[in-house]
Amino acid sequence: MRSSKENTFANWSNDPSIQVGAIGYLNYLTGEFTLVSTDMVDDPVYFLTKRKDEKWEFSSKNTSKNSGEVKVDGGYLDPNSGVKVDVGMEHSWVFSKAKSLAATYIIAVEAYTNNPYGLVADKWDIIKSAAEKTPYIDHETGDISQGFGYISGVKWASRGVAIASNDDEGQYSIVTSVNVASPKKDQIGLTPKLISEKGSNSVTATKFPATRDEIGDLVPVAFTFTSIDGKRPINNWTQPINQLELIINSKPGSTYITKWQLAYKTVTNKNIQHKSGAFPAPQSASVYLPKDAVDVQLSIKLPGVFSSNRCEVVWKDPINQWNKGKKEVQTYGIWPANAWCTELKSSIG
Repeated sequence: MRSSKENTFANWSNDPSIQVGAIGYLNYLTGEFTLVSTDMVDDPVYFLTKRKDEKWEFSSKNTSKNSGEVKVDGGYLDPNSGVKVDVGMEHSWVFSKAKSLAATYIIAVEAYTNNPYGLVADKWDIIKSAAEKTPYIDHETGDISQGFGYISGVKWASRGVAIASNDDEGQYSIVTSVNVASPKKDQIGLTPKLISEKGSNSVTATKFPATRDEIGDLVPVAFTFTSIDGKRPINNWTQPINQLELIINSKPGSTYITKWQLAYKTVTNKNIQHKSGAFPAPQSASVYLPKDAVDVQLSIKLPGVFSSNRCEVVWKDPINQWNKGKKEVQTYGIWPANAWCTELKSSIG
């Protein structure tokens, strides 16, 4: 899930403690969340919900899936509508390698925070009190270590199935009254119901239908996490960030010299600090900053014959703007024609 839904952790066990505002600590390697406090759960000031109607589907590389119509022996009588279903949908999975996973979810509701900075400032006493029950706090300074924080967003599913195979060549299939993998109901109003299932002994599956699109009937299948670092939030945290890294490089084919200057402050030192350097194409520069750097300003000059091409990028809070604490800026130009630089949006590492 984290490779296709950036910064998102899966709740494979359908742990009910996964709720927005839940305070605790997160094992970033396994995605396991340990609840410490529910004092902020569903706070109406800082958490909102919105309806969704989308399909999420994930699988390991060594997994294949097929879907198709299948005749239902004897028919199936839908308990809600009284309609008899003679043809259902079969979904089958084959896992060629052990420890493979697959999941299909219909996301019905998203819960999220609309102001993570304000939340941490306003609820600091609650967060600190919870942290004091764990090893994540420095009792002398009151600073909290990364990995402790709160669940900042939850995806709730109305129905879905998560499957794991412990051995090679595992198989699993289900038959439903209508297509369980479609967000929409059937034209006559049928909601997918499980009719039958079968699978290898080595395969385990967690499946759920929900009768209504209300949170009480839904299952939390994925979440995002805000970690505390010191007294600051790191939104969409997925791993420890010990320093910030800015990469300035030349796009292949460039011939310009890149001259750069960097100015920044830190949370603990409001004096402006500077770094600078230069390199010819196609080389690059990696610039390391403290993790609490703020108001970072990058100025790039690409010297021409009569004038220089210049560009500037500013990041107010880079630890929350650079994915996993890293950012790449790329320059390009064939001297002496015009040159430019661009902030790359894709993640690094």
